[in-house]
Amino acid sequence: MTNVVRSLVLCLAVLPWLLVPAGAAEQMKVLAKVGPWPVVDHLTAYRGKLWFSASVKGRNHNSADIWSFEPNNRTLRHERHLFSQAAGAPLMHRGLLYWPYEDGRFSLGWGMIEVTNGEDWRPLLVPTAEIFHLHHLAELKGELLAVSSAWRAGYQLSSDGGVTWRRLYDHETPPRRVSRFTVTAADGGTVYSRLRERGGSRLVYWTGGAEAVRDVAGWPQGQPVMALISHRRAVYALTHRDRQSSIWRLKDGVARKLPAPAGAWWAMDLTSDGKRLWAVSRETGGGTVWRSADRGETWTRAATFSGGTPWSVRAFAGGIYVGGAGADGQGILWGAAPPGARQVRFPPPDLPRQYPSGGDGTDWQALGAELDQVMALKEAYENHGRGKLRDLVMKALAAGAPEGFLAARLGARFPGGRVKTFGGQLNARPAEVGRTMLLWAMGLAGQKGVPPELLVSPWTLPPNGPEKYFDPLLTAMWTIAVTRQRDRATIDALIARLTREDDPDWITSQAIGTLTAVTGKRFAYEKAAWRTWWESARLSWKP
Repeated sequence: MTNVVRSLVLCLAVLPWLLVPAGAAEQMKVLAKVGPWPVVDHLTAYRGKLWFSASVKGRNHNSADIWSFEPNNRTLRHERHLFSQAAGAPLMHRGLLYWPYEDGRFSLGWGMIEVTNGEDWRPLLVPTAEIFHLHHLAELKGELLAVSSAWRAGYQLSSDGGVTWRRLYDHETPPRRVSRFTVTAADGGTVYSRLRERGGSRLVYWTGGAEAVRDVAGWPQGQPVMALISHRRAVYALTHRDRQSSIWRLKDGVARKLPAPAGAWWAMDLTSDGKRLWAVSRETGGGTVWRSADRGETWTRAATFSGGTPWSVRAFAGGIYVGGAGADGQGILWGAAPPGARQVRFPPPDLPRQYPSGGDGTDWQALGAELDQVMALKEAYENHGRGKLRDLVMKALAAGAPEGFLAARLGARFPGGRVKTFGGQLNARPAEVGRTMLLWAMGLAGQKGVPPELLVSPWTLPPNGPEKYFDPLLTAMWTIAVTRQRDRATIDALIARLTREDDPDWITSQAIGTLTAVTGKRFAYEKAAWRTWWESARLSWKP
């Protein structure tokens, strides 16, 4: 069996969704399998298609993929690669789909999001707090709320679709400790989140202003929060302990426990179609989808499935879908999908542009001289440059750095030796930190000019626990992807990268994702198809 068959298995039949009587349940079919990552998660509907992430769970790993599935023609498409430990939970906002990085490798202390209109993508930066993870996005009174984590949990708000941000709430956290907001949902002006900090896990709510978050009354604190969703003017929460789950309705900071649909109910996720609640539960060898038409008071079995473990459930266009981990180690999508999903034919909306281009009257000679002076200091690279060096690079970015201003400094003479990064956990060369920062700013600015020779060096860095690396190879591929740098030499180098057997799987994944972004081709993880295509297209290729 070829790699492409192992990576992409599409069913030949799509099961119509039937409104079955209580006690009966349809058998869901496997609609797709995707590899190489083992878990399909974060199902979401956008522009007539079902979108989802595929990633590795439970350990540090540097890749996540975004896929889409179109029910009408059973088309599966590799959409985007995220250089992220795992993708965060996405949100459709003002006609665009926002996908946060759960663990943004290039954030350099700030949060990262990628936004798409279904065709194009653009990165966005959340620079209003010390952020390592953006687990969730939510809408708060029509505005975009970024749920930030590590080092300090917080809420960041944008009124203009992610162009500018302001800090709403910063959770008080002792020095050298970590706090995280993870799963989140909003009900009117009240935000509910799972808070993880030293001492355990809590479900909290926040009503605005300078007031700190408060514990939700009646909630069994210390238990994990598996899901939070908004449904019919309330928030619903899911928790479990010892393979026994319970569902709760949250209103005005108070939790009320609802009846469980079964005695041994190991639920994984909740969703809403606007009228009904849906839940997915895990069972030996598969699972069950449950449906409630009365706000969670009573439940009926709607569908069952087999061949893996569920992680996510989504109602879309009259059908129901479940994503999870297949028994064969690949991500899996099950579905009971009706034909005739609504097609979105209006033009895709414009993407927000966060940073200007072309300068604003800044004295670029003076700013360049100041930046060069700081770049010559070894101490400027400590803690991966999160001080004056990062601030000067950001100053140039915010002022609309002219083309070449950042790229010209990639060849600077950097200090020798090594510096401590990530709180002293890792050491890196100043040149690695400096080039990473410059390339990162080029990507945010939308500026091409990455030297293709950065793509050809062998990978020699040993693995480390956090799976964090400062190497221009990695940032170069990200910058090429977000700027769509597509000259022949760049694609030559990316295709050649696919032949390297000594690369970690996540570097190969990033090379594939970069090729997808710059060429628009959808060969996913079929390396031979990429090489065959480029052999025929290379001589006539036009950037």
